[in-house]
Amino acid sequence: MYIEKYIELYPVFSDALLQLHEFFLEMGLEPKTKFKLPFYYGNTWICYLNIPKSKKKGKPYLELCFVRGVELESAHQLLDFSSRAMIAGLKIYEGQALNWNTIRTVTEEAIDLDRTTPYTFKKKNKK
Repeated sequence: MYIEKYIELYPVFSDALLQLHEFFLEMGLEPKTKFKLPFYYGNTWICYLNIPKSKKKGKPYLELCFVRGVELESAHQLLDFSSRAMIAGLKIYEGQALNWNTIRTVTEEAIDLDRTTPYTFKKKNKK
């Protein structure tokens, strides 16, 4: 499975990656690889794990990203959109404990949204 290879690439975050992977499996999500990242699916993609390659020298972090973040009520208070319009994420820095209350709240809402509201992606027309 790809998650094991991904974890090997980032030993600093191996515990957090493994814990999140196991949590998503317990929540009934299916892991798949997309864009060389571990994604987790219900009916459609719900979230993914990413360790961004920083162009600036800063503390590396793991980001738990929710694909439909803009549609999640809890995301606006609990997650960071950065400069993204749709995807919201939770940054987890090296040595930082996972905030399971936030992770569980947002994941449950994202799963509920996935089950009740079909995902539609509309491309913007290029002029």
